[in-house]
Amino acid sequence: MRYTYRCRVCRTITGHPSERAAEAERIEHASRVHHGRWPEDDEITGPHSKPRPRDPVRAWLFRHNRIIGPAMLQFWALCMLSGPVYLLVTHVFG
Repeated sequence: MRYTYRCRVCRTITGHPSERAAEAERIEHASRVHHGRWPEDDEITGPHSKPRPRDPVRAWLFRHNRIIGPAMLQFWALCMLSGPVYLLVTHVFG
């Protein structure tokens, strides 16, 4: 969840996908739990995102993990097939 609503009076934290949903939770929480009175110490924080890895190599691998496997397979296939193709071409065309 990107936005959180926190009521420090009753120690409630809820997560929401948008700021509008967190604001709706704030209004609904005040009317339901605090009988229409606004708590003194409530807040909406966000947007939150995943923490970024500090290691640059690990960060690069994390971003490109779907590309690395197929690329390594293609490189391996190219290396394995280049020798026989070279022999075939030199045998046919002299």
